[in-house]
Amino acid sequence: MQKIMSLVDLAMPQSCPGCGTRLNFLDSRSNRVCVRCALSLHGQPHAVRLKGIGDREFPIVAAALYEGPARNILLAAKERNQVVLIPIIAKAALIAVHSLLERVETATPLALVPIPSMPRNLRSRGYNLVEQMAGLIASHLRMHFDDVQVVPILSHNRRVDDQSRLTAKQRALNLSGALTTLDSSLPALKGRQIIIVDDLVTTGSTLLEARRALRLTGANLKGAACAMNSF
Repeated sequence: MQKIMSLVDLAMPQSCPGCGTRLNFLDSRSNRVCVRCALSLHGQPHAVRLKGIGDREFPIVAAALYEGPARNILLAAKERNQVVLIPIIAKAALIAVHSLLERVETATPLALVPIPSMPRNLRSRGYNLVEQMAGLIASHLRMHFDDVQVVPILSHNRRVDDQSRLTAKQRALNLSGALTTLDSSLPALKGRQIIIVDDLVTTGSTLLEARRALRLTGANLKGAACAMNSF
């Protein structure tokens, strides 16, 4: 019975993964988190500024700070495979995307480019969190754009170390030249405006490496949207 209940909790959390409070029936069926934690995750979008990178040059926007309930929710999705939380996290990234839309021409096709999972994380989880987030965001944006596609063009071309314990400088070195674009996906970017999507920005090294790889293709890059940032 305990094993069955554990499986049920993975599919539909009985307590809020953000704060641990018991969920009522409506929250467990809809939001999967309590109202208070949903509000903390779906806050006001804010600019994330990286040293030496101007907002006009490469705007980065996040919707929540990676702390408290928001942090717990993301970790539950990433480390405990609570996939039902992906729409909640995607909604935060969608808020960030909306704040970038003033830079986007609605008549021009749009591409969402997700940051790729590291191969070892993809093997252990069995799914790409950010790519699924991008798919949910694209479904919503199609109410405003005639042509929105998710284009998973970025790929790791070498092994990189786990970044969780690295300094900002070490992260930059770890990721330098680590991403490339898949030739088979290049036609899907042609004529499209591009927004990079990620779940979390810490030092910005991953986003800057993604920007470098995409710029080599001549991509029309409009910025990056993240669910959360840690600084």
